[in-house]
Amino acid sequence: MLFENNSWPNLICNLSFQVILPRRIPISYSVVVNGISREWNVDTIQHLITERYTSTERVTRIFRDDQANTRIRIDFHSQDDANLIFSKGYIYIDSIRYTATAYKPLTRIDRCFKCQQFGHKLHS
Repeated sequence: MLFENNSWPNLICNLSFQVILPRRIPISYSVVVNGISREWNVDTIQHLITERYTSTERVTRIFRDDQANTRIRIDFHSQDDANLIFSKGYIYIDSIRYTATAYKPLTRIDRCFKCQQFGHKLHS
């Protein structure tokens, strides 16, 4: 809702302004879906999800060690669609039920275990 231009007024105190929306969507609007076949094309999946959830912004496949994973990340404009999926715990894509969870990004912090300082590793 907040990521739509029509949600914001054009005038405040008789001053006109233009709303510039952020390029990044908060991670609270993102869902991870498990069990998606590696052969499925992301564009096809996005089309199928957009039919049911209109606030779908982007669908990306999650990779691990440069290999396609069976998980995808779905970003929504509206938190309503994400909350609906969180409350159910699943999502239907092409009449198939898949488990869905909240997206939690990995935090990777380099730490040297010799000097106990952050920002580098022992062998770098």
